[in-house]
Amino acid sequence: MKKQKILDRLNVTPEKERLAKENLKNNPLEKNDMKAIMIAAFLAFVLPTILVLGVIAFIIWLIIIMIA
Repeated sequence: MKKQKILDRLNVTPEKERLAKENLKNNPLEKNDMKAIMIAAFLAFVLPTILVLGVIAFIIWLIIIMIA
């Protein structure tokens, strides 16, 4: 029953679509906030990439240390 309620929230009904469009009309998106977009992109893409590359480099370094 709980799963069904969760799945019902995902269904797009005409009423939900109308409310979403009305909300967008009342609160338009701001497109001039480039600083916030850049910070969000940095946090979402650059930091995880650096973290993954760091873990891979650490594993390779451990393998090299074991061989030598």
